[in-house]
This record gives sequence, structure tokens and C-alpha cells, in this order.
Amino acid sequence: NLISNAIKFTPQAGEISVFASLENHKTIIGVQDNGVGIPQQDLPKLFDIEANFSTQGTNEERGTGIGLVLYKELIEHLNGEISVESQEGEGSTFLIKLPSVPLP
Repeated sequence: NLISNAIKFTPQAGEISVFASLENHKTIIGVQDNGVGIPQQDLPKLFDIEANFSTQGTNEERGTGIGLVLYKELIEHLNGEISVESQEGEGSTFLIKLPSVPLP
């Protein structure tokens, strides 16, 4: 979902990065793009089912507005968290933090 959204909101010549790291017994997965970004006033709406928030992509793609809401619920069910940092016109970074599972 995060990669799909990054593609949807990044112009054709843009860049998308996916990265992962291990930090304080948490696995961190990130998706970063240099796309259109998200206005600060809209950030709280992204994970709020009541907001029913959706915008068109760079090629006028339509979304349902529930993908990130469902994704957040799944991540929280796994005792993780999701966050976003974004600047309008500069892009967005979504971070997922999940508890690391020790190997046997």
C-alpha cells in the first residue's frame, strides 16, 4: 500500500526509496518519495476513518481513502506503529515500526 501510494503521488521522473533497519529491538521499514507531498493540515486525516480523506494522484488516479486506515489498524494489531512526515511539494516519508521477533 505504501509503495503503491508513493507511485501514485510521485511524478514520472521522481524517486521512491524503500529501506529497513533494526533499532532498539524494533524493525523499521520506510517508504520515501519526492512526490507532491501532503499539506500539514491533511496529515491527521490520513489515518482517520471518519475523515474519509482521499486525493487524486499525479495521473488523476482515484483512491478509496481507507487503505492507510486499514494499514494502521493492522500494524497496531501487530503492536507496531506507523507515522508520516511530509512537506507539500517535496515528498513524504512513511515509517513503520514493528517489534522484532527473536530468531530461535
